[in-house]
Amino acid sequence: MQEYDDFIEMCQRTFTPFAPIESPEFFFGRLTEIARIKQELKSAGRQLAIYGDRGIGKSSLAKVTPFFCKLDEANCYIARCTHESNYERIFGEILRRAGKRTLLDAIQSVTSSESGISKVVNTKKKSEQQHSFKSIPEVNSLSPGLILEQFEDENGLIIIDEFDVVEDTRTHRLLAETLKQFSDSRCPTRIIVVGVADSIDELFKAHSSISRCVGSIKLERMSQTSLYEIMTKGEETLGVRFVNPLKEHITLLADGFAHFVHLLCFHSVAAALDNWIESNEGMPKNTLTIHHKHFRIGIERAIKNSELKLVEQYKKAVIPLKKKTETFQFVTWAMGMSEENEVNIAEIAKHMSHLAGVNIKKQKFSYHLGKLTKDERGSILRKVRQGYYRFTDPLMRGFVRLQLERHNLIERDGQLEFPFMQSDKFSTKSGWARIKG
Repeated sequence: MQEYDDFIEMCQRTFTPFAPIESPEFFFGRLTEIARIKQELKSAGRQLAIYGDRGIGKSSLAKVTPFFCKLDEANCYIARCTHESNYERIFGEILRRAGKRTLLDAIQSVTSSESGISKVVNTKKKSEQQHSFKSIPEVNSLSPGLILEQFEDENGLIIIDEFDVVEDTRTHRLLAETLKQFSDSRCPTRIIVVGVADSIDELFKAHSSISRCVGSIKLERMSQTSLYEIMTKGEETLGVRFVNPLKEHITLLADGFAHFVHLLCFHSVAAALDNWIESNEGMPKNTLTIHHKHFRIGIERAIKNSELKLVEQYKKAVIPLKKKTETFQFVTWAMGMSEENEVNIAEIAKHMSHLAGVNIKKQKFSYHLGKLTKDERGSILRKVRQGYYRFTDPLMRGFVRLQLERHNLIERDGQLEFPFMQSDKFSTKSGWARIKG
Protein backbone atom coordinates (compact mmCIF):
# COMPACT_ATOMS: atom_id res chain seq x y z
CA MET A 1 0.00 0.00 0.00
CA GLN A 2 1.58 3.24 -1.20
CA GLU A 3 -0.04 5.36 1.54
CA TYR A 4 1.46 3.06 4.18
CA ASP A 5 4.93 3.26 2.62
CA ASP A 6 4.69 7.06 2.38
CA PHE A 7 3.66 7.36 6.03
CA ILE A 8 6.48 5.10 7.24
CA GLU A 9 8.95 7.10 5.16
CA MET A 10 7.68 10.33 6.74
CA CYS A 11 7.97 8.70 10.16
CA GLN A 12 11.58 7.77 9.40
CA ARG A 13 12.34 11.39 8.50
CA THR A 14 10.66 12.65 11.68
CA PHE A 15 12.07 10.21 14.22
CA THR A 16 15.75 9.56 13.42
CA PRO A 17 17.44 7.52 16.19
CA PHE A 18 20.53 6.69 14.15
CA ALA A 19 21.27 9.98 12.38
CA PRO A 20 22.05 13.52 13.55
CA ILE A 21 19.31 16.13 13.26
CA GLU A 22 19.94 18.15 10.10
CA SER A 23 16.72 20.19 9.86
CA PRO A 24 16.42 23.02 12.42
CA GLU A 25 12.65 22.47 12.65
CA PHE A 26 13.29 19.17 14.44
CA PHE A 27 16.01 20.53 16.72
CA PHE A 28 14.87 21.23 20.29
CA GLY A 29 16.50 22.37 23.49
CA ARG A 30 20.13 23.46 23.76
CA LEU A 31 19.15 27.15 23.90
CA THR A 32 21.99 27.92 26.31
CA GLU A 33 24.51 26.12 24.11
CA ILE A 34 23.27 27.87 20.96
CA ALA A 35 23.67 31.24 22.69
CA ARG A 36 27.23 30.26 23.65
CA ILE A 37 28.05 29.26 20.07
CA LYS A 38 26.77 32.60 18.76
CA GLN A 39 28.86 34.44 21.34
CA GLU A 40 32.03 32.46 20.63
CA LEU A 41 31.77 32.80 16.85
CA LYS A 42 31.29 36.55 17.15
CA SER A 43 34.62 36.83 19.00
CA ALA A 44 37.47 37.55 16.59
CA GLY A 45 39.75 34.58 16.05
CA ARG A 46 37.75 32.25 18.28
CA GLN A 47 37.43 28.59 17.26
CA LEU A 48 35.16 26.07 19.02
CA ALA A 49 35.10 22.55 20.47
CA ILE A 50 31.87 20.64 21.22
CA TYR A 51 32.33 17.54 23.33
CA GLY A 52 30.50 15.21 25.70
CA ASP A 53 29.13 11.68 25.92
CA ARG A 54 28.45 9.51 22.90
CA GLY A 55 24.95 9.99 21.49
CA ILE A 56 24.33 13.23 23.37
CA GLY A 57 23.64 15.32 20.24
CA LYS A 58 27.00 16.94 19.49
CA SER A 59 26.87 16.37 15.73
CA SER A 60 23.28 17.61 15.55
CA LEU A 61 24.20 20.82 17.36
CA ALA A 62 27.16 21.42 15.03
CA LYS A 63 25.08 20.76 11.91
CA VAL A 64 22.38 23.30 12.82
CA THR A 65 24.96 25.97 13.75
CA PRO A 66 24.91 27.60 10.27
CA PHE A 67 21.14 28.12 10.60
CA PHE A 68 21.17 29.64 14.08
CA CYS A 69 24.27 31.74 13.36
CA LYS A 70 22.86 32.88 9.99
CA LEU A 71 25.82 31.58 7.98
CA ASP A 72 25.73 30.86 4.27
CA GLU A 73 25.47 27.06 4.05
CA ALA A 74 27.34 27.17 0.74
CA ASN A 75 30.43 28.18 2.74
CA CYS A 76 30.02 25.53 5.47
CA TYR A 77 31.99 22.31 5.10
CA ILE A 78 32.03 19.15 7.20
CA ALA A 79 34.44 16.22 7.40
CA ARG A 80 33.68 13.11 9.45
CA CYS A 81 36.72 11.34 10.90
CA THR A 82 37.50 7.62 11.14
CA HIS A 83 40.24 5.69 12.92
CA GLU A 84 42.30 5.87 9.72
CA SER A 85 41.89 9.63 9.29
CA ASN A 86 44.98 11.83 9.13
CA TYR A 87 45.48 15.53 8.51
CA GLU A 88 45.61 15.15 4.72
CA ARG A 89 42.42 13.08 4.58
CA ILE A 90 40.47 15.43 6.85
CA PHE A 91 41.43 18.69 5.15
CA GLY A 92 41.58 17.10 1.71
CA GLU A 93 37.87 16.36 2.19
CA ILE A 94 37.25 19.93 3.39
CA LEU A 95 39.06 21.36 0.34
CA ARG A 96 37.12 19.07 -1.98
CA ARG A 97 33.80 20.16 -0.49
CA ALA A 98 34.90 23.78 -0.81
CA GLY A 99 35.69 23.28 -4.50
CA LYS A 100 39.41 23.85 -3.84
CA ARG A 101 40.73 20.55 -4.97
CA THR A 102 44.41 19.72 -4.73
CA LEU A 103 46.21 16.59 -5.83
CA LEU A 104 48.97 15.42 -3.55
CA ASP A 105 52.14 14.18 -5.23
CA ALA A 106 51.03 15.73 -8.55
CA ILE A 107 53.60 15.65 -11.34
CA GLN A 108 52.28 18.21 -13.80
CA SER A 109 50.10 21.32 -13.52
CA VAL A 110 48.62 23.23 -16.44
CA THR A 111 47.01 26.59 -15.64
CA SER A 112 44.71 28.55 -17.92
CA SER A 113 45.79 32.20 -17.91
CA GLU A 114 42.29 33.32 -18.86
CA SER A 115 40.22 31.63 -16.16
CA GLY A 116 42.75 31.00 -13.42
CA ILE A 117 41.45 27.44 -13.34
CA SER A 118 43.95 24.61 -13.06
CA LYS A 119 43.88 21.16 -14.53
CA VAL A 120 46.19 18.77 -12.73
CA VAL A 121 47.22 15.53 -14.32
CA ASN A 122 48.55 12.80 -12.05
CA THR A 123 50.85 10.80 -14.31
CA LYS A 124 50.76 7.95 -11.79
CA LYS A 125 47.14 7.36 -12.89
CA LYS A 126 47.04 8.10 -16.61
CA SER A 127 43.54 6.72 -16.95
CA GLU A 128 42.16 9.27 -14.51
CA GLN A 129 40.11 11.98 -16.19
CA GLN A 130 41.21 15.61 -15.94
CA HIS A 131 39.21 17.83 -13.58
CA SER A 132 38.82 21.60 -13.38
CA PHE A 133 39.14 23.27 -10.00
CA LYS A 134 40.43 26.35 -8.24
CA SER A 135 44.18 26.61 -8.39
CA ILE A 136 46.16 25.32 -5.40
CA PRO A 137 49.94 24.90 -5.59
CA GLU A 138 51.30 21.39 -5.91
CA VAL A 139 52.25 19.98 -2.53
CA ASN A 140 53.53 16.76 -1.08
CA SER A 141 51.45 17.28 2.07
CA LEU A 142 48.92 19.74 3.40
CA SER A 143 49.99 22.23 6.05
CA PRO A 144 48.20 24.63 8.44
CA GLY A 145 49.57 27.56 6.45
CA LEU A 146 48.23 26.25 3.15
CA ILE A 147 44.80 25.58 4.66
CA LEU A 148 44.72 29.11 6.11
CA GLU A 149 45.54 30.59 2.69
CA GLN A 150 42.51 28.90 1.13
CA PHE A 151 40.00 30.26 3.68
CA GLU A 152 41.46 33.58 4.86
CA ASP A 153 39.15 35.64 2.63
CA GLU A 154 36.00 33.53 3.13
CA ASN A 155 33.33 33.93 5.82
CA GLY A 156 32.74 30.24 6.29
CA LEU A 157 32.58 27.37 8.76
CA ILE A 158 34.58 24.13 8.92
CA ILE A 159 33.18 21.28 11.05
CA ILE A 160 35.46 18.36 11.94
CA ASP A 161 33.20 15.66 13.38
CA GLU A 162 34.11 12.60 15.47
CA PHE A 163 37.66 13.81 15.95
CA ASP A 164 37.99 11.67 19.09
CA VAL A 165 38.48 8.54 16.95
CA VAL A 166 41.61 9.91 15.25
CA GLU A 167 44.66 8.03 16.53
CA ASP A 168 47.44 9.72 14.53
CA THR A 169 49.44 11.97 16.89
CA ARG A 170 50.79 14.06 13.99
CA THR A 171 47.20 14.92 13.03
CA HIS A 172 46.47 16.11 16.56
CA ARG A 173 49.56 18.31 16.49
CA LEU A 174 48.78 19.77 13.05
CA LEU A 175 45.14 20.46 13.93
CA ALA A 176 46.23 22.31 17.06
CA GLU A 177 48.59 24.39 14.92
CA THR A 178 45.80 25.03 12.38
CA LEU A 179 43.47 26.29 15.12
CA LYS A 180 46.21 28.63 16.39
CA GLN A 181 46.96 30.01 12.93
CA PHE A 182 43.27 30.58 12.13
CA SER A 183 42.96 32.34 15.51
CA ASP A 184 46.12 34.48 15.27
CA SER A 185 45.26 35.66 11.75
CA ARG A 186 41.62 36.30 12.76
CA CYS A 187 40.50 34.26 9.78
CA PRO A 188 36.77 34.87 9.10
CA THR A 189 36.30 31.13 8.51
CA ARG A 190 35.87 29.39 11.85
CA ILE A 191 36.56 25.79 12.84
CA ILE A 192 34.35 23.63 15.09
CA VAL A 193 35.85 20.36 16.34
CA VAL A 194 33.37 17.75 17.60
CA GLY A 195 34.09 14.58 19.56
CA VAL A 196 33.42 12.27 22.49
CA ALA A 197 35.41 13.41 25.53
CA ASP A 198 35.11 14.40 29.18
CA SER A 199 37.32 17.46 28.73
CA ILE A 200 38.84 19.62 26.02
CA ASP A 201 42.31 18.31 26.93
CA GLU A 202 41.12 14.76 26.33
CA LEU A 203 39.64 15.70 22.94
CA PHE A 204 42.88 17.34 21.75
CA LYS A 205 45.20 14.81 23.42
CA ALA A 206 46.57 17.28 25.99
CA HIS A 207 47.37 20.06 23.50
CA SER A 208 46.22 22.42 26.23
CA SER A 209 48.05 25.38 24.68
CA ILE A 210 45.10 25.85 22.33
CA SER A 211 42.72 26.72 25.18
CA ARG A 212 43.31 30.45 24.54
CA CYS A 213 41.94 30.29 21.01
CA VAL A 214 39.33 27.54 21.38
CA GLY A 215 36.04 27.96 23.24
CA SER A 216 34.61 24.76 24.71
CA ILE A 217 31.03 23.56 25.07
CA LYS A 218 30.37 20.35 26.96
CA LEU A 219 26.95 18.89 26.20
CA GLU A 220 25.04 17.33 29.07
CA ARG A 221 21.97 15.11 28.79
CA MET A 222 18.77 16.76 27.60
CA SER A 223 16.04 17.91 29.95
CA GLN A 224 12.73 16.07 30.09
CA THR A 225 11.06 19.24 28.75
CA SER A 226 13.23 19.23 25.61
CA LEU A 227 12.59 15.52 25.05
CA TYR A 228 8.87 16.18 25.44
CA GLU A 229 9.13 18.86 22.73
CA ILE A 230 10.63 16.30 20.33
CA MET A 231 7.58 14.09 20.80
CA THR A 232 5.16 17.01 20.43
CA LYS A 233 6.76 18.12 17.16
CA GLY A 234 6.63 14.54 15.90
CA GLU A 235 2.93 14.35 16.73
CA GLU A 236 2.22 17.55 14.80
CA THR A 237 4.27 16.46 11.79
CA LEU A 238 2.75 12.97 11.49
CA GLY A 239 -0.79 13.68 12.70
CA VAL A 240 -0.53 11.23 15.60
CA ARG A 241 -1.15 11.49 19.34
CA PHE A 242 0.55 9.73 22.24
CA VAL A 243 -1.73 9.35 25.27
CA ASN A 244 -0.44 11.74 27.95
CA PRO A 245 0.94 9.31 30.57
CA LEU A 246 2.86 7.56 27.80
CA LYS A 247 4.63 10.75 26.67
CA GLU A 248 5.98 11.38 30.14
CA HIS A 249 6.91 7.71 30.52
CA ILE A 250 8.96 7.68 27.30
CA THR A 251 10.83 10.87 28.18
CA LEU A 252 11.76 9.41 31.57
CA LEU A 253 12.92 6.13 30.05
CA ALA A 254 15.11 8.01 27.55
CA ASP A 255 17.68 8.91 30.24
CA GLY A 256 18.33 12.33 28.73
CA PHE A 257 19.13 10.96 25.26
CA ALA A 258 17.06 12.08 22.28
CA HIS A 259 18.19 8.84 20.62
CA PHE A 260 15.86 6.74 22.78
CA VAL A 261 12.93 9.12 22.33
CA HIS A 262 13.30 8.83 18.54
CA LEU A 263 13.75 5.04 18.76
CA LEU A 264 10.72 4.42 20.98
CA CYS A 265 8.48 6.87 19.15
CA PHE A 266 9.21 5.46 15.71
CA HIS A 267 8.52 1.85 16.68
CA SER A 268 5.45 2.72 18.77
CA VAL A 269 3.91 4.75 15.92
CA ALA A 270 4.68 1.96 13.43
CA ALA A 271 3.06 -0.58 15.80
CA ALA A 272 -0.05 1.59 16.12
CA LEU A 273 -0.32 1.93 12.33
CA ASP A 274 0.08 -1.83 11.84
CA ASN A 275 -2.60 -2.46 14.45
CA TRP A 276 -4.99 -0.03 12.75
CA ILE A 277 -4.53 -1.57 9.31
CA GLU A 278 -5.06 -5.07 10.70
CA SER A 279 -8.32 -3.98 12.36
CA ASN A 280 -9.71 -1.67 9.67
CA GLU A 281 -9.68 -1.06 5.96
CA GLY A 282 -7.22 1.47 4.61
CA MET A 283 -5.20 4.15 6.36
CA PRO A 284 -6.61 6.14 9.31
CA LYS A 285 -8.35 9.31 8.14
CA ASN A 286 -8.03 11.16 11.46
CA THR A 287 -5.44 11.35 14.22
CA LEU A 288 -3.71 8.05 14.94
CA THR A 289 -3.57 7.49 18.71
CA ILE A 290 -0.69 5.58 20.27
CA HIS A 291 -1.76 3.66 23.36
CA HIS A 292 0.15 1.60 25.92
CA LYS A 293 -0.45 -1.62 23.96
CA HIS A 294 1.35 -0.09 20.97
CA PHE A 295 4.17 1.06 23.23
CA ARG A 296 4.62 -2.52 24.50
CA ILE A 297 5.19 -3.69 20.93
CA GLY A 298 7.38 -0.65 20.31
CA ILE A 299 9.62 -1.57 23.27
CA GLU A 300 10.19 -5.05 21.84
CA ARG A 301 11.02 -3.67 18.40
CA ALA A 302 13.21 -0.90 19.81
CA ILE A 303 15.35 -3.40 21.70
CA LYS A 304 15.70 -5.66 18.66
CA ASN A 305 16.62 -2.70 16.46
CA SER A 306 18.99 -0.97 18.88
CA GLU A 307 22.66 -0.44 18.06
CA LEU A 308 24.34 -3.81 17.59
CA LYS A 309 27.14 -2.68 19.91
CA LEU A 310 24.69 -2.18 22.79
CA VAL A 311 22.80 -5.41 22.09
CA GLU A 312 25.93 -7.56 21.93
CA GLN A 313 27.57 -5.97 24.98
CA TYR A 314 24.41 -6.41 27.04
CA LYS A 315 24.02 -10.07 26.01
CA LYS A 316 27.63 -10.78 26.83
CA ALA A 317 27.17 -9.25 30.27
CA VAL A 318 23.98 -10.98 31.42
CA ILE A 319 23.77 -14.37 29.70
CA PRO A 320 24.95 -17.23 31.97
CA LEU A 321 28.06 -19.03 30.74
CA LYS A 322 28.85 -22.15 32.75
CA LYS A 323 26.40 -21.94 35.66
CA LYS A 324 22.86 -20.58 35.38
CA THR A 325 22.63 -17.41 37.44
CA GLU A 326 20.58 -14.21 37.38
CA THR A 327 23.13 -12.28 39.43
CA PHE A 328 24.90 -10.73 36.45
CA GLN A 329 21.54 -9.61 35.08
CA PHE A 330 20.38 -8.22 38.44
CA VAL A 331 23.64 -6.28 38.96
CA THR A 332 23.29 -4.76 35.48
CA TRP A 333 19.64 -3.90 36.09
CA ALA A 334 20.44 -2.39 39.49
CA MET A 335 22.99 -0.11 37.80
CA GLY A 336 20.30 0.94 35.32
CA MET A 337 17.86 1.78 38.12
CA SER A 338 20.18 4.35 39.67
CA GLU A 339 19.75 8.06 39.05
CA GLU A 340 23.50 8.62 39.42
CA ASN A 341 26.06 7.98 36.68
CA GLU A 342 28.58 6.73 39.23
CA VAL A 343 26.88 4.19 41.47
CA ASN A 344 28.00 3.10 44.94
CA ILE A 345 27.99 -0.61 45.83
CA ALA A 346 25.52 0.05 48.67
CA GLU A 347 23.02 1.50 46.21
CA ILE A 348 23.49 -1.44 43.86
CA ALA A 349 22.68 -3.75 46.79
CA LYS A 350 19.54 -1.74 47.59
CA HIS A 351 18.23 -1.97 44.04
CA MET A 352 19.07 -5.67 43.78
CA SER A 353 17.09 -6.27 46.97
CA HIS A 354 14.04 -4.64 45.37
CA LEU A 355 14.46 -6.80 42.28
CA ALA A 356 14.93 -10.06 44.17
CA GLY A 357 12.39 -9.38 46.92
CA VAL A 358 14.94 -10.30 49.61
CA ASN A 359 17.76 -8.44 51.29
CA ILE A 360 20.96 -8.72 49.22
CA LYS A 361 24.37 -8.15 50.83
CA LYS A 362 27.15 -6.68 48.72
CA GLN A 363 29.30 -9.74 49.42
CA LYS A 364 26.82 -11.76 47.35
CA PHE A 365 27.60 -9.92 44.13
CA SER A 366 31.08 -8.37 44.52
CA TYR A 367 32.57 -11.16 42.38
CA HIS A 368 29.98 -10.58 39.64
CA LEU A 369 30.50 -6.82 39.79
CA GLY A 370 34.22 -7.28 39.18
CA LYS A 371 33.61 -9.66 36.28
CA LEU A 372 31.35 -7.12 34.58
CA THR A 373 34.40 -4.85 34.18
CA LYS A 374 36.26 -7.59 32.26
CA ASP A 375 36.22 -8.36 28.56
CA GLU A 376 34.64 -11.78 29.14
CA ARG A 377 31.50 -9.90 30.26
CA GLY A 378 31.74 -7.23 27.59
CA SER A 379 33.38 -4.71 29.95
CA ILE A 380 29.91 -3.27 30.39
CA LEU A 381 30.97 -1.55 33.64
CA ARG A 382 33.97 0.55 34.59
CA LYS A 383 35.30 1.06 38.10
CA VAL A 384 35.79 4.80 38.57
CA ARG A 385 37.08 4.71 42.15
CA GLN A 386 36.87 2.56 45.25
CA GLY A 387 33.30 1.32 45.64
CA TYR A 388 31.90 3.20 42.61
CA TYR A 389 31.04 1.93 39.13
CA ARG A 390 29.53 3.33 35.93
CA PHE A 391 28.50 2.01 32.53
CA THR A 392 31.39 2.10 30.05
CA ASP A 393 29.05 3.28 27.28
CA PRO A 394 26.84 6.22 28.38
CA LEU A 395 24.01 4.92 26.17
CA MET A 396 23.95 1.59 28.00
CA ARG A 397 21.93 2.84 30.98
CA GLY A 398 19.09 3.88 28.67
CA PHE A 399 19.25 0.51 26.90
CA VAL A 400 19.16 -1.31 30.25
CA ARG A 401 16.10 0.73 31.21
CA LEU A 402 14.38 -0.50 28.06
CA GLN A 403 15.13 -4.03 29.25
CA LEU A 404 13.73 -3.20 32.71
CA GLU A 405 10.57 -1.88 31.09
CA ARG A 406 10.21 -4.86 28.77
CA HIS A 407 10.68 -7.52 31.45
CA ASN A 408 8.44 -5.76 33.93
CA LEU A 409 5.65 -5.48 31.35
CA ILE A 410 5.97 -9.18 30.61
CA GLU A 411 6.25 -10.47 34.17
CA ARG A 412 3.86 -8.20 36.06
CA ASP A 413 0.45 -6.69 35.60
CA GLY A 414 1.47 -3.06 36.03
CA GLN A 415 4.77 -1.30 36.48
CA LEU A 416 7.23 -0.98 39.33
CA GLU A 417 8.00 2.64 40.14
CA PHE A 418 11.71 2.78 39.40
CA PRO A 419 13.93 5.40 41.08
CA PHE A 420 14.61 7.03 37.72
CA MET A 421 10.83 7.44 37.37
CA GLN A 422 11.13 9.97 40.22
CA SER A 423 9.64 7.80 42.94
CA ASP A 424 11.05 6.07 46.02
CA LYS A 425 7.97 3.90 46.53
CA PHE A 426 7.87 0.36 45.28
CA SER A 427 4.59 -1.38 44.53
CA THR A 428 5.64 -4.88 45.54
CA LYS A 429 7.15 -6.70 48.50
CA SER A 430 7.97 -9.87 46.64
CA GLY A 431 10.13 -8.48 43.87
CA TRP A 432 9.91 -9.49 40.23
CA ALA A 433 8.92 -12.92 39.08
CA ARG A 434 11.84 -14.92 37.72
CA ILE A 435 12.46 -14.51 34.01
CA LYS A 436 10.62 -17.13 32.00
CA GLY A 437 12.59 -19.16 29.50
